[in-house]
Amino acid sequence: MRIIRILPYEVLLNKKHLDNYDLIIIPCNYMMEPINIEYNNIIEKASITKLNNYIINNYKYYINDGDIRITPGFDIKPNLMFVKYPFHSKRIGINNYLEVFKDILDKIEINEYKKVLLPLPNNAFHYGFSRDETLKIDKIIHHLIERNDSFNKEIQFDEIYLTKS
Repeated sequence: MRIIRILPYEVLLNKKHLDNYDLIIIPCNYMMEPINIEYNNIIEKASITKLNNYIINNYKYYINDGDIRITPGFDIKPNLMFVKYPFHSKRIGINNYLEVFKDILDKIEINEYKKVLLPLPNNAFHYGFSRDETLKIDKIIHHLIERNDSFNKEIQFDEIYLTKS
């Protein structure tokens, strides 16, 4: 059975809670910096120095649209999945955004992650999508998680809402 729980922003402030996860998904810019300032808290807990050294030593180029990079968590248990979604344009639409999300699901399955922290709303608005498009993407993402028969049903997704309650 797949479980999706909604968690408050304060989860990001609690290292003990973060250590319950196998993977934290972090939407980022081309320099692998989180697009949500709130995620800097995770980066600090993971040890920004160790993470920066790892990135410098393992990635010689900026992250491109659609790319996914997984790093160790260093001082926290979960690995970090940096995702560079494509920016909305005349040639880039909802389907391109969703293709990246499908790649995320594939990597979660391949790497056998069981408990994943997923930011929602899905951050599409940070990549130039309208509010209506972002809400539509959220619905489709939930459908992909809930209905994908090939996807491991034992994985738990916790959604973190980055708006403070």
